[in-house]
Amino acid sequence: MPRRTSLADRQITPSNRMRAYAACTECRRRKRKCDGERPCSSCKNYGYKCSLASTSEATPGGGSVSSRPTPLDNTAAPSQAISSEEVVVSKERGRLVNAHSAAVYPFLVGRGLDAAEPPRLHSYAWNLGLQPERRGTVDTRLSQYITLDECRQLSAVYFETVHSFFSFLREDDFLMRLEQTWSNLEESRINFAAVIAGVAALGSFFSSRRHPQEENLKKHCVSILELAYSTPASAIDLDSVSGQILRTLYARLTTRPAVAYLASHNAMHMVEIMGLHALFSAPSAHNLSEKIGLGIEEIRERRVIYWTASFLDHLLSIEYGMMPMALSVISSAHTASREESPNEYILSSLTKALVSIHQASKDPAGMKMIDETLHRILQVPDISPIASLFKAEVCLCLLRQSPINLLARNGNPASVAILKKALLAIPELLLARQPWWCLSTVPFQTVCVCLAADTPLYLSLLPESMSALRAVVDTFDSHMTQEALKTAQQLIEASRENTMSKLSFKSSALGEDPATVNTEATWLPDEQTPDLLGSWPLDLDFIPYFE
Repeated sequence: MPRRTSLADRQITPSNRMRAYAACTECRRRKRKCDGERPCSSCKNYGYKCSLASTSEATPGGGSVSSRPTPLDNTAAPSQAISSEEVVVSKERGRLVNAHSAAVYPFLVGRGLDAAEPPRLHSYAWNLGLQPERRGTVDTRLSQYITLDECRQLSAVYFETVHSFFSFLREDDFLMRLEQTWSNLEESRINFAAVIAGVAALGSFFSSRRHPQEENLKKHCVSILELAYSTPASAIDLDSVSGQILRTLYARLTTRPAVAYLASHNAMHMVEIMGLHALFSAPSAHNLSEKIGLGIEEIRERRVIYWTASFLDHLLSIEYGMMPMALSVISSAHTASREESPNEYILSSLTKALVSIHQASKDPAGMKMIDETLHRILQVPDISPIASLFKAEVCLCLLRQSPINLLARNGNPASVAILKKALLAIPELLLARQPWWCLSTVPFQTVCVCLAADTPLYLSLLPESMSALRAVVDTFDSHMTQEALKTAQQLIEASRENTMSKLSFKSSALGEDPATVNTEATWLPDEQTPDLLGSWPLDLDFIPYFE
């Protein structure tokens, strides 16, 4: 921060402590100490227009009725060195860019030269400009697939189910904007149209009766979001990020790993463009938030969106065996307290646990780090059944990273407690018929971990895991749930035969008759055995998919 003129420099004594200068409009409005220069050092540093408010404009609270300036307006700026760590902000365009960006550098050069009007934030000379820029359009309107009343109903289902854990949308604000913009969504708020379509599609998926246009709702959401990659149809904003999160959730619930993984990466790219990962990072968090002119509620909204996108990206990347997206600026360090926002607290805690997986893989003492992380996950509150299941998902990610020999030798009671809690939460979600993906993922992967460890501590979870899987098949009978159950049965049978084979050798060593022990593997009948190699393609998209 620029050095302010000291009191000694202004020759003000304690016996005559008077304000020798008037604070400018911006310093009054932002409650900053003004040094009295014109322009003052604070306005110079942040690129604001420095001016004195007239008496008629001044408010009793020391503010001004003048409109808020745009950070990066074309006003005179101080002569100063360009720092590679500097961040330039444009709230209107939804951008937060480092100083080394080609789009920012001309502005900084002009500012450093004391230009009266430094070049604006713009991609000068980006290409030769030979192809006219065409703005993309959406061929259909959301109202062609769904009525406003149907949208209200599906939104209610969404906020009752998905929002109970992923609370990155503000329900009151969403419903108010829905009513206000429904008549001209695609013309005025195209990104919000994608959010509405995504909410409606997820609401339909979680409804007892699916909407007949659910697929078209999903496609409408995706078609709008895809415009951001090819045309300047609409500026990237918070609605863009929210739309990508909704797209990620729907993809994880309905289709292959690669699709959900790519969608989560797209959401994180937009998080980076919006600068959501940097707005809360010490020590610059306060300055950046103030520079953009964010209110308390706006800061909270951006923070929740950041943690939601980051959690999904880390979880889906690790589940798919890929690397999560690495952001260019240190990730958000600030989180809400458990009392302030329980869901945000859980998401941030689980995200940090997932981050530790990659740290553990590079650390010689990685197993100890995993143990500590599992104990931290255990302390995360189980505020709902779905929270318990997502805790178990993260726990399983950690256990799959653990070397099998160490997992079998050491075990971890905390992990068993986390998994047991999740298995007990499944019946409640089945009763409500909420088709979360972890209803099948958690018990199936628990079976795999238990068989890999092959210790009494973990094997004690097998009966509950298989019972949960059977209940899932009874409630949501599909080729995927049937396949999960049959594969789990096959793995348990193989493990039992492996154990019997070992017992046979031990019986022989003791002089007992090994003929009484069956040593041949008895797999499931052919008609019950999934064609694993035939169904699974040899790329990394492991889930068999039926058109």
